[in-house]
Amino acid sequence: MKSHHNQRAFTKLEVVVVIACVVILLGLLLPNMGGNGRIYARRNQCSTQLKNLSLAVIQHEVTKKRIPSWAEDFGTFGLDGAMSDPSDSQVAPSSLVKHRKIGTWAVAILPWLDGQPTYEVWSEDRNPVVSGGSRENPLSSGVSGEGYCHNAAPSLAIFRCPSTDRSDIEHGFNSYIANTGMAFPINADSNQTRLMHTPGGQSQSVSFVDSLLPRYGVFNSRLDARVPGAVDAAKRSPVGPVIRLDDFTDGYGNTVLFSESLSALPWHRSGFTDQSDLEFQDAPKEVAYPKFSRFTNGLVWHSVDWENGGKDRPVHRINGPLVGVSLSARMVTSANAANLARPSSNHPSGVNVAFADGGTRYISDTIDMQVWQALLTPAGDEPIDEDRVP
Repeated sequence: MKSHHNQRAFTKLEVVVVIACVVILLGLLLPNMGGNGRIYARRNQCSTQLKNLSLAVIQHEVTKKRIPSWAEDFGTFGLDGAMSDPSDSQVAPSSLVKHRKIGTWAVAILPWLDGQPTYEVWSEDRNPVVSGGSRENPLSSGVSGEGYCHNAAPSLAIFRCPSTDRSDIEHGFNSYIANTGMAFPINADSNQTRLMHTPGGQSQSVSFVDSLLPRYGVFNSRLDARVPGAVDAAKRSPVGPVIRLDDFTDGYGNTVLFSESLSALPWHRSGFTDQSDLEFQDAPKEVAYPKFSRFTNGLVWHSVDWENGGKDRPVHRINGPLVGVSLSARMVTSANAANLARPSSNHPSGVNVAFADGGTRYISDTIDMQVWQALLTPAGDEPIDEDRVP
């Protein structure tokens, strides 16, 4: 005997209603999911680029037996009297001037970032890095510095965080900053000492020369140049010691190399140097040290008396606020360079950070500042509590 089951079929109207509901739900969910996906994709791409920067520094150290510097000498142009730009036949020889090529840590690691052609513009004396220019290849201006050659200061993808957009920068777009150590006063004499409080809670008398030691930071200055504004015109800027990875006694994984910044100056520009700052008449020694170069492409730690209840300034924190100015609109100037030499980003609630072991981490902007400062000193002997690194 056959049994009959009464099965009710969906009507066409009910099917249409179900499909419509699914479409509406997807319409509500997908934009949000897609937005979050794009945010994390940009953050991950930024992290990958920082990793590549750290690996390039490691390769530089292995090859040249030292960590790059925040201000470096890459040679001269015109010292032999030859005045032409081999990369641009439209450049008038009369528009070229003799100059010294002072650049940043970023220039130094270009060979390991697929930037060999640009590096050769800086490292070969036959190529100018400032002056000249043509209609097809105009010189830089504004934030990028006045008078840099197009081929010496291209905007390279490796230096651009995909979450950062600065419409005011046409040459040398840059989102990244290097660990330049202690925020030593800009106008201090090289032998004048200041009482500084280290992240480990120690109080020490430190000079500008001392601040170049690996105990206080990763990148230093090895530029021999005239001291700007010095009474003695023959006075030279201090040259820091060679810094090696072996100097990082706190551990490679506990030493920050790079982070990101919404306020960083273009990667090629050391301090606020323009063409006029690099020109010389008779000898390269006439060119002055770019005194803000520690801050414009760097991140620093500031003296805080932690042992006696001292407090850090909010502006010095990761994504630290600057009263009356939005995070993404902050411009580095001579007045605020030291304060803005800290990480900032358009990523949610933190920044990407690259370490000396080649690894990267996403660091929350709520991190304890004493812990953050300890990560900036390669040989400070400060214990790092991993539970305090969010």
